[in-house]
This record gives sequence, C-alpha cells and structure tokens, in this order.
Amino acid sequence: MEASARCPSTHPHHAPKMPHHRVRFSSTNTVYPLPPPLRSRSSSPTSDSAEPEQSEALPSTIMPFPFLSPYEHRRWHLNNEKSSPSSSWSPPTVTLSTTMPPPRPLSGGVNDLISLPDSGVPYLVYDLSLHPSTISTTLHKIPSSRLREPAIYPPRLSVTLVHPNLPWSFTILARPGSPYAYVSIADIFAFLYAALRINATANEFVGLPTDDLMRRVAMAYRRRYERLWRRDSPATAAAAQQEQAEGLKRVDFLLGSTRFLGIAPIPGRADVWQLQTT
Repeated sequence: MEASARCPSTHPHHAPKMPHHRVRFSSTNTVYPLPPPLRSRSSSPTSDSAEPEQSEALPSTIMPFPFLSPYEHRRWHLNNEKSSPSSSWSPPTVTLSTTMPPPRPLSGGVNDLISLPDSGVPYLVYDLSLHPSTISTTLHKIPSSRLREPAIYPPRLSVTLVHPNLPWSFTILARPGSPYAYVSIADIFAFLYAALRINATANEFVGLPTDDLMRRVAMAYRRRYERLWRRDSPATAAAAQQEQAEGLKRVDFLLGSTRFLGIAPIPGRADVWQLQTT
C-alpha cells in the first residue's frame, strides 16, 4: 500500500498548521542480501502491527570481511558499488590509527571495538542506512576475526538495544549451531541493517507525538532516496526510484542521525544497551 499521511490537527475545528507530510507506505520489506559466504537462517519478519517498546528478534549473520578497509571520503550505492565523492556529502574528518584496541577484558562491558572511545571518534565507520559491506575503520586494519568477537563481555546469548528516537527495542540472538554461542559484533551490524530496513506503518508514523517529529521523519525519508538522485548514473536513478517506492522505513525514525557511534550500558538496566548515533 502506498499513501500520504497528514499531520493531525491540534484542534478539532481547525486545519492542521503544517502541510501534508508526503510519505509512502509499503507492505513489502526489502533487505539487500549480505554478500556470500554469509549464512542466514531466514528472512526478516514484517511488522505491520508493531507497538512501542516491542522487542523483536531477527536472524543473525556473520560478515566475511578479510579486512575492513581504511576510512576514506566516499559514497556507496545500494548495489554496494563505490563511487566518487559527492560535493553535497562531506563525511567527518578522522585520523587513521595504526593500532587496534584489545578486546574488552572478561570483567564485563561493551567490546572496545563498538564502544565509543574517549576521543569521540568511533573505531568503525558505518551509516546505518546503508548495507553492512560499507563498514570501514579508522584503524589501520581490522581482521574479520575481530568482528566475530563477543559484542558484550561476558559473552551473552542475547543483546537488547534501544535508541531514544526509536519506539522499538531490538533483541539480537546468538545463532543456533554457531561455533560460538554468543552475540558477536558482526551479528549486531547484520541485525541492525535488517531491522531498520523494515517498513514503518502508517499507524507508527501518525502515532508520533508531535507534528515536528512527523515532519523530521518525513524529511529523513525524502533525503534517504534523494541522495541517490544526485548521482549522474542510470543505476543510481533507478535505485532512488526503488527506495522512494519502498516507502518509509524504521531507519527514518532516526531523523537522519544514522552514523554509528557505539553501544553503551544504560544505568539501572543491566540487560539493555543504548545504540549511540549521530
């Protein structure tokens, strides 16, 4: 289904103060497959009836990167092909390091690789609106074995993440039959990609508490597909049309703050961690 949503009126006898927020809604979830030899147990479930604070579990996967490439100024298409930099998009400047942080000791905590350093510059550079194969690093090299480390110490069978802008909580489960019985760093990224590609429903959109939030979510949706139109390429034009037609997605509720910063513990909630983005 495709539709446009109107902001709710602040008074029953007055028209809405804000114009229509033109967004589309689709019942078909599109998750671009992770490259082989990833092993995926099933496709992502739909969520037409998701409610706030609902916890969901999606299949976990392992990304087969021999090394993550050093961070550079670049753009990625949805078909995962690298293109030249765009003057309309300026990623943050970072300094490459030649050393890698050691894994977090078993005394407890988030793996240092996905914990925001004191410098404020994350070790992994990833836009959550893009495919996980676009992950790069501010370190010299990161072997794939680092991504298979536990995301949380001591290792856990499940990890629940929340974000202040999202009305959903997400539970990542360790994969049955895996040689390691815990949630890995790779599992975190594969899950977040699949979970945030799920289509948002009209009820979730109009259920936002303010007109301003509706406007900002609609703007994030528009910018997500419009950035592809800025490329002079038939392939990217087709990708932009496809993204627009697929409609509003959960990633748009991040309001454009899709750059991954890390995962942090939440005081008083021992089994829940906060996803940090900017």
